[in-house]
Amino acid sequence: GTTFADTQFKASGDLVEQMCAGAAVDVLITASKGTMDDAEAAELVDADTREDMFVNDLVIIRAEGSDTKVEAIADVASLDGKIAIGDAKTVPAGKYANQALASVGLYTEGDDGEYAPELADKVALADKVGTAAAYVSTGDCVAGFVYSSDIFRYDGIEEAFVCPEDSHKPIVYPGAVAES
Repeated sequence: GTTFADTQFKASGDLVEQMCAGAAVDVLITASKGTMDDAEAAELVDADTREDMFVNDLVIIRAEGSDTKVEAIADVASLDGKIAIGDAKTVPAGKYANQALASVGLYTEGDDGEYAPELADKVALADKVGTAAAYVSTGDCVAGFVYSSDIFRYDGIEEAFVCPEDSHKPIVYPGAVAES
């Protein structure tokens, strides 16, 4: 029975930045626990109201109608073309993508993680998951990592492969009431 009069769908970090700048917010739902932790540490949300609300899958996408084949995470290293990945410094989907790539030896995790040589020159970092989707839909990249829900949000992309749940941390969207 809840009605959302003004919903902002943006990168989680962008939403927290807007709140820090004084944006009027009733409820915050983020795409990662870490981003919600940041909002909580900045006292932007009421920690007592925090609750895990949704889960999602990490998927590898291709342009709609493309014949790009991906049957395993490691396949991205052998694709002919660029791979769109959110910049893990600011994009939760990028963090999960790097975890998935690390699970198959294509990324070394850590603050200064690196892509394996066979992938490094192919990575096109995106400032948000929507940009990663756009890179793929326009053909600038042959594949990319996004959430399964993004397939419904962005035109011109389709699922090529669902990353196994054990290849990355669980994708959980926490929500909390904003501090007044």
